[in-house]
Amino acid sequence: MDAKADSVDCDGDLDGKVGATQRCVLTAGGTKMDVTVTTTSVEMNNVKFDVKVDDKSIS
Repeated sequence: MDAKADSVDCDGDLDGKVGATQRCVLTAGGTKMDVTVTTTSVEMNNVKFDVKVDDKSIS
């Protein structure tokens, strides 16, 4: 999906530990997709993360 996200909703906060994951729902143009957010690095208060969008939409 090559679209700008309208919103991303998660059940909670992403843990600031490398390897921590959080499942979220991304909405773009009326289409909802499940995504997995994974912490990739932590330096002081700077948490970097990767987002993987599932292959199939949920709406």
